[in-house]
Amino acid sequence: MSSVVARNLLAGVSTYIAVTLFLKLVEEPYSPFSLVPFIASLGSPTLGVAFAALLPDLVSYLNGKYAYALIFLPASLFILFKNVQNWRGALLILLSSLLAVLAPVTLPFVLGVLLSQVAGEDYREAVSSGLVFSLVLFVFSGVKAENTFVDYFLLLPGGIYSSVSSNNPISAASLFYLVLFEEIMKNPFLLASLLGLISGFIVASVSGKSGRLRGITLGSLVVFVPSFAYTLNYVNSLAGLLFMAGTGLGIALLGGFSLPRISFSTRRKKVEERRPRLAVDIVFRDISAILRGAEAEGILRNVSNVVVMGLCLKDEEYVAGLVRRMIGENVNVYLLHREDKERIVSLPKGQTIVVYVSPFSPEEYRSVLAQLTRFPPEVFEATTPSIRMTVPRMCRSQFVEVAYTMLSLVEKGYTARRAFETAMSSQRPSVGEEFFYLLEYLSSEYVVLGFRQR
Repeated sequence: MSSVVARNLLAGVSTYIAVTLFLKLVEEPYSPFSLVPFIASLGSPTLGVAFAALLPDLVSYLNGKYAYALIFLPASLFILFKNVQNWRGALLILLSSLLAVLAPVTLPFVLGVLLSQVAGEDYREAVSSGLVFSLVLFVFSGVKAENTFVDYFLLLPGGIYSSVSSNNPISAASLFYLVLFEEIMKNPFLLASLLGLISGFIVASVSGKSGRLRGITLGSLVVFVPSFAYTLNYVNSLAGLLFMAGTGLGIALLGGFSLPRISFSTRRKKVEERRPRLAVDIVFRDISAILRGAEAEGILRNVSNVVVMGLCLKDEEYVAGLVRRMIGENVNVYLLHREDKERIVSLPKGQTIVVYVSPFSPEEYRSVLAQLTRFPPEVFEATTPSIRMTVPRMCRSQFVEVAYTMLSLVEKGYTARRAFETAMSSQRPSVGEEFFYLLEYLSSEYVVLGFRQR
């Protein structure tokens, strides 16, 4: 709970800073609306970031700057689009673009932070991050900067808004984007800077799958490439490259920069030590009940051999521990994924039972994930054919991994549904058809506990 409060407080403070920077961008005095994103973030960071993205249009409109409101509207919509994917990424892009325009000296720093972020993202998210950041940065720069200027290794547009002369807000906004597009098309360095930014984010994400440090390094080099052809001050460009890469690599080596991760790091180990035991108790609760029932009925009394048959070794190891605690150490416990199959099928029938750790039914896995994550069961509906095909052949330990991955992704700003789908996309079936052929054979030869027809 304390980490959630700290996360929301950090989001609130960040949105307040973003709104303050925007007011400085358009040279407006303090507005009472600045507190709206802060207050909203305390309840929901996603909502707070949405308010922060829309506030530029609202303030401009209320102050009679209708052209500004229309110019900032596409940028706000891009931020909102990113906010749907990941509120942290959207907030980081908003802050970074404002800082880079208001204080150009910070450009390598903000790019290093962003590359560190996208190096851990899916490439599709990296594409959206690169597009949104580049376009928002160019729009803010076109409004604020008096002239097109070189910022370390990038060329940023300037003087766009001042070159537009129209009393009609719609015409002024249309002309702004038309002039901006013309500047990008006729200036190769400006176009290369835009494409370099987007490409750098994509490369950082794709290469980040092989290692975050590698992704940040390659992404920085791609962003830097246009300066080879167009920048005259190579010393300044190299300094910016080193600062950008150093910032990103430093964040990656430190493991992150979020307040909850730093402030609560001393407690994390104890929490993680408690979570796995609680999770497996939930996941294998029905197997424990089956074993207790078999013991009460005397089924385990004269047993010498117990075969634990699960869809993966992790499941079998946990259930083997339950069997030993219940029956004692004198019984021979065989794990299907560790023993030779021929040895198992040769065990004496009268002295052997099989404990089958069955896969979850759709209702069961939704209930288990709801208990592990505290999200409603409806979140875990199998929405894609691949998930529906994978679930019946996933071992139970995989659902624990899915739950932990989900919680990690939600902490990064994912919606619960999207976190579930992302976590499930990395899971693969644990067994094939031969597993169920063996189960059918064993059920015809031995007493099988936990076997149920589906």
